[in-house]
Amino acid sequence: MNITLLPVELLLGIFVRASEDTEDDKGAKTVFRLAGVCRDWRVLLLDYPRAWSTVSFAHPVATELMLQRSRTEPITIHLDLRGRLHPETEHRTSMARHTLERAHARTRRLTVIVDKDTPRNSARQILSNLSRPAAALETIEFLIANPFGSQRATFSIAPHNLAQLSLLKKLSLHDTLLNTVSCSLAEHCTSLVHLDLRTARGLSLSALLAILTGAQKTLETLKLDRFESPLKSGDTPVEPIYLPVLRELFLGLDSPISPRSHVAILEYITYPSTAHLAIHIHVWADALRALSSQAMLKTYLLGRGYQFRSILLDSIPSGLRLRYRLEREPPDLDNLGAQPAALLDLSIAGSCIHVVTDVLVSLADAANLANVERAVIKPLNERILWARLLVHTPKLTELSVYGSHNIRNLRFARRALIDSGTDNKSV
Repeated sequence: MNITLLPVELLLGIFVRASEDTEDDKGAKTVFRLAGVCRDWRVLLLDYPRAWSTVSFAHPVATELMLQRSRTEPITIHLDLRGRLHPETEHRTSMARHTLERAHARTRRLTVIVDKDTPRNSARQILSNLSRPAAALETIEFLIANPFGSQRATFSIAPHNLAQLSLLKKLSLHDTLLNTVSCSLAEHCTSLVHLDLRTARGLSLSALLAILTGAQKTLETLKLDRFESPLKSGDTPVEPIYLPVLRELFLGLDSPISPRSHVAILEYITYPSTAHLAIHIHVWADALRALSSQAMLKTYLLGRGYQFRSILLDSIPSGLRLRYRLEREPPDLDNLGAQPAALLDLSIAGSCIHVVTDVLVSLADAANLANVERAVIKPLNERILWARLLVHTPKLTELSVYGSHNIRNLRFARRALIDSGTDNKSV
């Protein structure tokens, strides 16, 4: 059990009662006696079912104890099969199935995490229990750590798996076969808040749009990564679907970008201008093919009418990341994780850094760099000609560069720009 998950009021109650226990604390050298704290902690925990609601599968005794002490509280089944030996995987899967059979009516969250070494049959066994009535089930997550390519889907959902489901609030499916349920899935998503689909197989664009239509008033997060959405004529709506409460849209794409990829969804949805858009592209082709395939994405970025005032360029594994902000002042570079998300976040990765740079500069220009007044460049490899971005920033007044390789690169890039006559601005 993770102590950080315990409610603040529970911990507060423990120490308030311990500090007032004068009889046990006579002659104590510290504020509390450890025995008194442990005793009161135990009393409170035994009478707090929510503290036992995330079921552990480390040992059958622990699993049984948590099911008993959680009483009627909705439970979370979190089955992590990463890095497990085959016997242990089978053991944990069996306990999870048994738990789902006994407590299916009060299971609120079902999460299964696998990796490339997890036996496929273990992951699929859990799905057989979803056919039972599950009125409390709000979250389904079938996740893959470090996604791996495979001809056969890791998970597969059949119609009977959804027959008894109530209304979902969070649905995360990685490498899941959906072709037999794609039409009926929307029925369970009218209260959906978070939708995360990665390599969803067999889900047509029309079925995806039906899900979004059903969740139109509630959907806050939409993540689509690496799957093709077959489009049938006459299946798409005449008017774009407006998602009024959408806060985050993430698209993961392979380049060259296929017209059949889920990037096509951008033509059929609209959302508030305050929503954060993150796009991650992995480039598998040469520069010419990669650049020629992103016309739809560039047109979309141009149509958003962004008016950014600052940018932050950073590195990611095998690539670059460019974040745009409406405000001029950049975020705290030492604490980026705690800062508000950038309104537009572009990440490009690939085996050739020059092609990655070409793709990034092309999309960056489409997103409108014309009003950018401040640019921040974090330490990068000296082979990255990042200064090419400055050609598209006529209003740039402040440039912050970190790392000695960046300074050297700036000189080389400036000389190259002047020699080529591309731009006569001062860098």
